[in-house]
Amino acid sequence: MGLLSYGYNNAANIPLKNGQPVPLGSIGQNESSMKSFVKDTATLIKEEMRILVGQHELADGYFRHRWPDITVSPDTRFVIEGAPSSGNSFAVIAFNAAQSEKIRVAHHHHLPFQVVFACRSRIPCLVLIRHPLDAAVSRVARHGFYQPQTLQAVLWTSYALRHWVMFYDRVVEYRPNFSICDFSELVIDYPAVIRRVNQKFKTNFNIPSAEICTQSLSTLAEAVKPDKDREIRKPQFKEWIRRESRFAKLLKRAEELYVAIRAESSHV
Repeated sequence: MGLLSYGYNNAANIPLKNGQPVPLGSIGQNESSMKSFVKDTATLIKEEMRILVGQHELADGYFRHRWPDITVSPDTRFVIEGAPSSGNSFAVIAFNAAQSEKIRVAHHHHLPFQVVFACRSRIPCLVLIRHPLDAAVSRVARHGFYQPQTLQAVLWTSYALRHWVMFYDRVVEYRPNFSICDFSELVIDYPAVIRRVNQKFKTNFNIPSAEICTQSLSTLAEAVKPDKDREIRKPQFKEWIRRESRFAKLLKRAEELYVAIRAESSHV
């Protein structure tokens, strides 16, 4: 019956068929698919451990030791953070390109400890947010798992939604102390976003020009391999996530957080 008939036991990380554990050798259709499954599962386990550690504010010491250039510290001047697939790369590239001097910016861990540290230390902080369904679809599709109901799609979608909820569930209590930017505004009017940051934190960061924003988007586009099939399948994949009962609880909580954070923001 193949992967389309498989359910998934998230608690035990064991693939199921008709409620029973599936023998490991029967998951893939050949040795290659099995190796791919094992590799993907190992990557997910590593990512799960990373977000487990990174949701705590004490994580900053470990991450600062491993990745000092992008991890928040007392001498950080600006933090740009958000869940994956929320426009993080564009925001950082365009911001840095606009500055006349090098500014220490913490970014790209996609973990709440960066925001918590910034807020507690009164470091200017911009939190990016994108509708959780769109963020999950973009993230999973980027890994190539945009075929509904495959085992990898279930695994990665569940992980992407859990990561999204974990991030914003942790930072929402610090909402008055950071500026918020929705993905839709980020790609349309990033200069206005940085102006709000300057106004809120009394900073004087240079504002990215329209030319800088366009060039930053072009730079990112050149780094992404075109995939027409992926773009065609995204709407179908998005609808599958919305209909799947196994994602309902996570998606409901994610959408509640999305509405709450944006409602409180008033674009501040």
